[in-house]
Amino acid sequence: MSLIIASTSEALVATGFATFLPKFIENQFGKTSSFSAVLGGLVLIPAAALGQVISGILVSKYKMDCKNIIKFMIGTCSVAFLLNTVFLVAKCGNKPFAGVSETYNGCVPDKQRSFALGVQSVFLRLLGTVPGPILFGVAIDNSCSLWDVDECKTKGACWVYDNERMAYLLMSISAACKTITIIFVVMAVFLYKPPRPRRAVPHKDSEMVSAIHA
Repeated sequence: MSLIIASTSEALVATGFATFLPKFIENQFGKTSSFSAVLGGLVLIPAAALGQVISGILVSKYKMDCKNIIKFMIGTCSVAFLLNTVFLVAKCGNKPFAGVSETYNGCVPDKQRSFALGVQSVFLRLLGTVPGPILFGVAIDNSCSLWDVDECKTKGACWVYDNERMAYLLMSISAACKTITIIFVVMAVFLYKPPRPRRAVPHKDSEMVSAIHA
């Protein structure tokens, strides 16, 4: 269950950034929507692919068992948590905008494996991939400094974003989710119990089975 919650937290961050990273790049660095989308894809897709390939190679090379794999996850999640501080650097100030930015007056048994995978899938979708983009979208909306409001007081698109506030909000969400991930992965290390070795079939029984099949 600890690993399911950790995976859910990771899914929330991953889907949130996959959806809104281009918008973050566009507003922080003043790039076009098309360039931001391409750059976001160039960052996310190779990073995800290389991460899985390199992790698989390391797990295979060092022949990690389940408990060591969980410890490896703690290390990688801790590094990712520290790298969240890039949001404190990778941001630009807002351009002067009269009246807006400038102020002028102030693991389970084999028989339960299918059930466990089903529970994990439900958690990932209900608490991870579905609310992730929603949460990131709310954070980005909260960083808006000037909305397009028509004569009927209907709110439209945002005209100006507070870049610094956006960076801090996204960093806070990501850091909070990484903290949850690390906590539950550490719990998984202590709660993990290796599965019992399967009982070997006696030699006589194996000969009998062979004779029956023959």
